[in-house]
Amino acid sequence: MTQQQTQAPQFRKGGQAAQEAAAAQQGSRFHRTPYLSIEEGDQEVLRYLTDSDDWLYVLQHASVPTKNKPEGYTGNWPSSMPAVCRYDEAFKGIYSDCYIDDAGLQNQWGRPCKPTVRVWALACLREEVVGTKEMFQAGDIQEGQIGKRLGFRDQMRDVEERDAKGEPTGKKTQERAIVLVNFAPNNYFNALNSIYSIYGTVCDRDYVVKRTGEGKDANYDHIGYDMTDNLHPAFERDGKQFEETESWGRYAKAIAEQGIDLGAIMAERASDDFYARFFDPTKTPEPRGGGDSSSSSTSSSAQAKEPSVPSPADNDVDPEKLAEMRRRVRGRSPGSAEPETAPEPASVGASGGGIGDID
Repeated sequence: MTQQQTQAPQFRKGGQAAQEAAAAQQGSRFHRTPYLSIEEGDQEVLRYLTDSDDWLYVLQHASVPTKNKPEGYTGNWPSSMPAVCRYDEAFKGIYSDCYIDDAGLQNQWGRPCKPTVRVWALACLREEVVGTKEMFQAGDIQEGQIGKRLGFRDQMRDVEERDAKGEPTGKKTQERAIVLVNFAPNNYFNALNSIYSIYGTVCDRDYVVKRTGEGKDANYDHIGYDMTDNLHPAFERDGKQFEETESWGRYAKAIAEQGIDLGAIMAERASDDFYARFFDPTKTPEPRGGGDSSSSSTSSSAQAKEPSVPSPADNDVDPEKLAEMRRRVRGRSPGSAEPETAPEPASVGASGGGIGDID
């Protein structure tokens, strides 16, 4: 049985694990922001938009088999999807059940879909800018810069334009390629939190993120470029206060325009409608006007590809293990204080050769 939602879930936050209310579910359609997905051996250049203190983390089910697609549905129905566990402490007083746990669902490897800790953050995909003859002829670069990397700029993606009522206009527009970063602490966020302990932020530079390994052996290595002076948000380092810049404000504007709220997205992945639509065959989801397009919004290739697959032992969640996972996310060991600042390693913050930010 479910309980009527009268309060917003209290999601735990990254570095300090502060408890703040996440936004309540919004809208009648599931949010369409893509998830970061990197194939084995590939890499992406990212600019993080969520700092360590604001990472959210929650118990999450991976590779949950979906129920049969709705009658008459013609889209690409996913065979499995991740879901936020309704037994996470954030939902106390909101839900009293979790169909995935209660039904003992098993993943494609025949193991129970038990929840493990996953961390959530935002980033913008970046792309390389290389000097061209046209740039030289226009006087924008010197001849020696032709064919050389000049810097990075935000990737843009085409989206369907909508009017003030949210209805499609039939036209395409562009938006910044902001992605949801949703991975386990041990193979992704722990290393990033170590970088945070050095710089005091992970939002002041671009990072090359490379994936090695498959499944439970997947690992994500970060190499940072030089700090970008016109980027960093407000933070303090070595007694100097860095103020939020106008360039950083473009990301805040893009997040607002795209309606991205991490807490709301996490909450909808645990909602009655989400579970009824994709997992629980005994429940009927709420009808949606204009055709059922919710599945396509949540079954993109980025969503369908699991960030990592924990080993069977990692699937066993008990209070002590969960507490240790939380300490790892916060960059602390049992009984330790705030993380100490370590000497800067060569692979972290590696020089970008003066590479700048290309707007």
